[in-house]
Amino acid sequence: SDWNATKNTSEMGKPYQLGFICGRFQMLHLGHLSLIDEIRKQSFKPVVLVGSSDKERTSVNPFSFKERKAMIQKVYPDQEVLPLPDIGVGDVPEWGDYLFQTILKHEGRLPDLFLSGKESKIDHWFSKDKLENMTILRIDRAKIDISATRLREYLIADKKEQWMRYVPKELYPD
Repeated sequence: SDWNATKNTSEMGKPYQLGFICGRFQMLHLGHLSLIDEIRKQSFKPVVLVGSSDKERTSVNPFSFKERKAMIQKVYPDQEVLPLPDIGVGDVPEWGDYLFQTILKHEGRLPDLFLSGKESKIDHWFSKDKLENMTILRIDRAKIDISATRLREYLIADKKEQWMRYVPKELYPD
């Protein structure tokens, strides 16, 4: 299998076997792209989990999972994108267990890398035993000053120029 054949990924310039990020991507923007670029650079098998995949057409979750997956794959056609429905728990180890189970179900193994923004809530997601075999890489979100909330506001207000400054050109309207 691929797993056994690629155990030494450092020879391939990628320090991790299976890495993942999760987010709602309720408007894919350049900040998200920096995270996806990094997970693709760091891991042989990068996976994007789309949170709140069961939510759509609300003010905070306007896009469906299918639409968000399509946005990501417009920029990264070969990117694996998996749904992550809400389960009703927040910043607790059960959430981390749920992330692990989702990856395990789809990939048949546990991840060795989790890449995220510098958010303190993540400290509560994973129990110590889970962290023994996984690295958490944190990327400073302040490097790109944008929020998906602001982007949604630009969309609603039809402020195309502002919106276009923060989204990948692949998502520009024709």
